[in-house]
Amino acid sequence: EIEDGIMYETTGLYGGRSSLRRIDMETGQVLKAVPLGNEYFGEGMTIWGDNIIVLTWKKQTGFIFDKETFEKKGTFPFETENGQGWGLTHDDKQLIVSDGTEYVFFWDPDTFEEQRRIKVTRNGRPVRKVNELEYVKMDDGKGVILANIWYEDDIIAINPKNGNVIAVYDMHELLEKKDVYGGEDCLNGIAYDKASGLMYLTGKLYGYYYKTRLENIDEKRGHDL
Repeated sequence: EIEDGIMYETTGLYGGRSSLRRIDMETGQVLKAVPLGNEYFGEGMTIWGDNIIVLTWKKQTGFIFDKETFEKKGTFPFETENGQGWGLTHDDKQLIVSDGTEYVFFWDPDTFEEQRRIKVTRNGRPVRKVNELEYVKMDDGKGVILANIWYEDDIIAINPKNGNVIAVYDMHELLEKKDVYGGEDCLNGIAYDKASGLMYLTGKLYGYYYKTRLENIDEKRGHDL
């Protein structure tokens, strides 16, 4: 997630390789990092007020960090359809969560309890393996959820009211992979910079960020948001 010109991100993998990090957007330099612990596999994160909320993969455990100091302020248990945590973002009122199924969940940001869920569908068929999420608010105050799909290099735009996929962005030719990691190296990160209107994209095990602009989201999203 990007705020005030600084990028915040989580990394994954076990054995102490999962962390919360603050990154200089221009140089890629890690300005600050804290480990999540040897037993945790880090997944999605989002900034909520003065806190950073972080999900872990299979431990049904989330963390609350102070945004400025990265001090861990607490932990919380959570439930999803399959008991896992994948992507995390938020709108003005709720946290928005994925777990690798076709569902996206809306949580109370104080209790982390599910308030509602949507089933992500494209042309009436479920879209499974919904992964990293980013909520983008339009000029008219309405929003859309952007999402990666695990093992794919497309980005989908989801109607947050009903789960319908309203746009698909093919990123296969945009992303020049500098290394090959054998199937794991698919898109796995979206960060929207409100100041510039640019999307910062990356993937699992990628060594680079890519700046791009997703055109016509406002036109494609329909009139029922």
